[in-house]
Amino acid sequence: MKTLNGKLIVEADHQLENLTQTIETLAQQIEVLELNMRAISKTERTEHRNQITSIQVSLQQLERYYNRLLSTAILTVIGLVSWSIWLSFTQNPSPAQPPHQKVAIARIQSTTSY
Repeated sequence: MKTLNGKLIVEADHQLENLTQTIETLAQQIEVLELNMRAISKTERTEHRNQITSIQVSLQQLERYYNRLLSTAILTVIGLVSWSIWLSFTQNPSPAQPPHQKVAIARIQSTTSY
């Protein structure tokens, strides 16, 4: 097909029909591409939603693990403190015999007379 100053010159009617068919075919292809783009974007949105849901579930599991670990740590500290207090009461020496008490040594002088 020829153009003159950017305008299409049609020499025969069959060329015009071919051009019309080509335009219709291109329009159909564009519609198909638009539908595919919409389907892809819906698929991507669905994938993103699934990923976000998966992340939320993982975060909830991590929160549960953290709470369990925290409560275990608190209970362990309480248990260790209680155990050490109990040990300190059971291992105290009796007040009558304090440990490491200094003992006074008396000198005995001989009292023999001659």
